[in-house]
Amino acid sequence: MDINRLKSLFELICESRYFQETLSAADFGGYMDTGEEAITAGVLFALKDDDYINNYFRGDGMALRYRGAISLEDEMAWWFGKQSPNRPVTSLVPTNYTSFEKKIIGATSSCLGGDADLYMGIAMAQKMKKTGNVVAFVTGDGTLGKGNYHETFTMASLFKLPIIFVIRSNGWAMSTPVEGSVAFRHVSDLAHAYQIMDDVVDGNDALAVMEAVEKACEYARSGKGPVIIEAKTYRMSPHSSHDEDDYRPACIRTHWRAKDPVTVMGRILAEFGVSQEEITSIEEATKTRVAKAFDACSNYPAFDVNLVLEKEIATVNHMWGKE
Repeated sequence: MDINRLKSLFELICESRYFQETLSAADFGGYMDTGEEAITAGVLFALKDDDYINNYFRGDGMALRYRGAISLEDEMAWWFGKQSPNRPVTSLVPTNYTSFEKKIIGATSSCLGGDADLYMGIAMAQKMKKTGNVVAFVTGDGTLGKGNYHETFTMASLFKLPIIFVIRSNGWAMSTPVEGSVAFRHVSDLAHAYQIMDDVVDGNDALAVMEAVEKACEYARSGKGPVIIEAKTYRMSPHSSHDEDDYRPACIRTHWRAKDPVTVMGRILAEFGVSQEEITSIEEATKTRVAKAFDACSNYPAFDVNLVLEKEIATVNHMWGKE
């Protein structure tokens, strides 16, 4: 295993965590994925540059930074509604941003999981064009009761499409436990019903996620079809920044806090011979970099909402013009 690659993986997880802590400390009214950062990070490190990935609705949009679609400072400014010199004016939040050049597809639906069939279409295009690329679609277990998911699973299975469904299995759909929102008890039950290969992995272990996705990508690229990966995890942050979050048992949160992705990845680095001093140094350097980005964007002016609306209206008009 490449130690430098593992260090970069740890750095990305830390960056996402400190980025979100900065947003929360400033009372930003968003949807965080604190405690789940290892999943998207692991997926990103498993994919090739030409593979597609969705810009997950929750969190800080780490895919944009990892693939170089936007800088740390520009993305921080974007989240706070600030106009940085280089920020593209396309949407209100970064997770809606699509970069075709970097193979990142932004969230297209205000309802999480509403765009599952879109990614199925992208996977169909890869198969028809024989690109050899795969599509990674990261979503949550609380979305699996949506009708379009079952259409997507059916099409992906029948046509053996190169798509990897990575399910963040945190046990909750907003304030409803998953067992109260879907009839099946395990994601594998769903996979078997659609004759789709499945795997279960510790979603708080970024290395385990990376290895599982690498294996799934090899399977999909060979023409054998889609894979569903259930990444077991727990969202430490509330459903939204203003959610009282008093419906989830405190004992469960305590259990998962001991499995914090930052702690787990630090432990993995130590097992590969990285000193605690260097691990701490990576954490502190990342904190400093995020803090500098926040300080820089705090001096930027607010971006012009009218420009965003113009862009959105132009996009909608373009889409309707194609009908």
